[in-house]
Amino acid sequence: MIYQNETALSKALRRAAKGADRVKLVAHEDKHAVGISDYSFTSENRHGWIELKHCKGYLVSQPPYTVRFPKFTPQQRRYLIDHGRLGATAGALVAVEGDLWFISWGSLLMLPAGTGSSFRFQLNPEYHQRFPHLNAFVSALNSRSATQSFC
Repeated sequence: MIYQNETALSKALRRAAKGADRVKLVAHEDKHAVGISDYSFTSENRHGWIELKHCKGYLVSQPPYTVRFPKFTPQQRRYLIDHGRLGATAGALVAVEGDLWFISWGSLLMLPAGTGSSFRFQLNPEYHQRFPHLNAFVSALNSRSATQSFC
């Protein structure tokens, strides 16, 4: 499925989580606190924070894939890194064309802290997890498998 924007991705994620067994997803919309991630989740095997991002398309369509990463504020980056360091699963779920990528908090350390403007970023299958659809991502939120580790 190709997500047209971050709102469409958010709605689809909520639908996928609603049908998931043993995964609870909570949306966070706070206009006063800066940097809080879009979603928190709890499952039997992990808890964490997810920031949603939508990229218009690949600038380079072979590994390592290059995208124009949308606005990512220093506060968003810091929030995910701080929670990841405390043991939470934390990162950005990025939709590019029909693909879904999860960039864990450890990889976010390498992103520019910057001013919150867009920037070029390489999505590499060796370091970032790629999911065929949202149901696979939601299922991985409760997985104990080492191959589905988000850290």
